[in-house]
Amino acid sequence: MKANSKSLLLLSLTLTFCLFNTVCAKTSYASKSPSSIYNIPAEEYVIKSIKYEMPSGIPIKDIKNFIFIKNGERFSMHFLEKSVKTLYASGYFSNISVFSEINKKQKTISLKFIFLPKIYIGAVNIEGLKATG
Repeated sequence: MKANSKSLLLLSLTLTFCLFNTVCAKTSYASKSPSSIYNIPAEEYVIKSIKYEMPSGIPIKDIKNFIFIKNGERFSMHFLEKSVKTLYASGYFSNISVFSEINKKQKTISLKFIFLPKIYIGAVNIEGLKATG
């Protein structure tokens, strides 16, 4: 296989991986309504758990410094939004999704962060085209 064929194959696999992760991110863990997390009286809910779905190569311990909410604390939309903005500013990710699972009886909320890595394409080499038009 030529070098450019390998590059195109790698690009194709990378894009397929990203599409797969985007589709799989829409799991049953997500709230029934996209606005449900915005419609709860935040001061009444405690964070039960925070889970992370990370791309390989980025340690979770590096990311936890950018997250301003913790297990056992009262839920704060302000700190959740601040966390997401700070994570985007880190430059590691092209997309960050946060899904919630709300337990109204226990007044708890579980969060799941799903991260998609930024993809950098170093070069695309096309061979065979000598002239156009």
